Amino acid sequence: MSGTKRPNVLLIVIDTARADYLSCYGCPHPTTPTLDRLAAEGARFTTAISPAEWTVPSHASLFTGTFPSRHNAVNQHRYLDDRLHTLAEVLGWLGYRSACFTNNAFIDESTGLNRGFQVTDGPFRWNGSRQPSHLLWRGMRKLTQWTGRKDQGAMFTNLLVRRWLRRWSGEHPFFIFINYVEPHMPHRWIPEPFRRRFLRLNGLEKADWRSVNMNYRAFLTGTTPMSDEDFAILRALYEAEMAYLDHRIGQLVAFLERRRVLDDTLLIVTSDHGDNLGEHGLLHHAYSLYDTLIRVPLVLRYPKAFPPGTVVEQTVQTHDVFPTILHLVGMEDPTVWEQVQGFSLLPEHLPRRPDYAVAELMRPINEFAKHYPEFDFLPFDRELRAYRTRRYKYIWASDGRDELYDLLQDPGETDNLIHKRPNVAADLRQRLLAWMEDHPPEVSTPAHIPEYDATILARLRELGYVE
Repeated sequence: MSGTKRPNVLLIVIDTARADYLSCYGCPHPTTPTLDRLAAEGARFTTAISPAEWTVPSHASLFTGTFPSRHNAVNQHRYLDDRLHTLAEVLGWLGYRSACFTNNAFIDESTGLNRGFQVTDGPFRWNGSRQPSHLLWRGMRKLTQWTGRKDQGAMFTNLLVRRWLRRWSGEHPFFIFINYVEPHMPHRWIPEPFRRRFLRLNGLEKADWRSVNMNYRAFLTGTTPMSDEDFAILRALYEAEMAYLDHRIGQLVAFLERRRVLDDTLLIVTSDHGDNLGEHGLLHHAYSLYDTLIRVPLVLRYPKAFPPGTVVEQTVQTHDVFPTILHLVGMEDPTVWEQVQGFSLLPEHLPRRPDYAVAELMRPINEFAKHYPEFDFLPFDRELRAYRTRRYKYIWASDGRDELYDLLQDPGETDNLIHKRPNVAADLRQRLLAWMEDHPPEVSTPAHIPEYDATILARLRELGYVE
């Protein structure tokens, strides 16, 4: 970007955020006034599709501009190796000062997802080194437990980000990545005003939210049956989490405005994936590629590139963020562009983007074997690929149980048309198989399942990833 000042980059991932739970995406309750405002001041992409359904592969795609079949940081290999350049590395070459603030324990050295960041910090990264920030975090956790204002890390993360920005000299542009996890189950730590408000808005003010099961393994195995009211409570709590986090993001945006850096910053808000809250008989984000998991919010605010009030209905994907940033910062290195499988989201480039999306679910790991040895995992032990146009979604399954949905008539994906519209199914299947042939999996050897230290394991246990 010769002769032009490069923008700062602030990339916010709201972990486990479904698009349909933001008010600017049609949620009937006012969950996200801050994000609504950012969308009005920039560009909102109505159909943004994550290429994967859970944290590690979706973040690896976001950071490399590639599909899971290319980067291979997937279920059986939960590690992003150094075959591909990461966004933090590329921006570092251009002189950016970078920092990663993560509330999700998977964004870590153990998975390779923080590679290239000069600083990695977060409320759950305390490892006994007695760093001052984490001693402060431990004190804040005690205080919030006493006062009932405990959250999943957003409050303290904002403190860390503000402290880092106060020390930033301004001589070089910054790249800040933040992962917030408030919408992620379990929904046990929502500040009372938000929880009370959204339970009331959903007519559930007298419901016993504390007793609702949030263990997806217990639900899927039938160990803990759940009622319609249980799922209604979960959805109300999910709305409350979104609203609370929107409040915290609003505080961070206000800080950027006071520092007079907001308009010089490419601000990106998106998610890694969504969550099943009882739809399709599922809980959590695994074993499917329905829109409840792969359709996520995507808002970009940067007045020099995105006119206020822009609404893009074209289908895009979250790993398109990578080439978008490359274009805006003037990265021309061909070795970086060679790996890119996404498309720029800049208004002048969008006409060249094909209007479809692909998501991949590689073979899962049987997480039930240890505690539920009698559970039949076979129906879940399969690979999936989804080919999504504006109207249809075709889901290829390795066990032959393919699916087809008309998203205009059936946005909830409840009526499988695979045998009712054979011509449409055949056409989309052919397109998807051709795409798969052009994108063969690149297998990393040896297979790598990270070893997590006690702190990481404790956090993953809190989020329900391990038992």
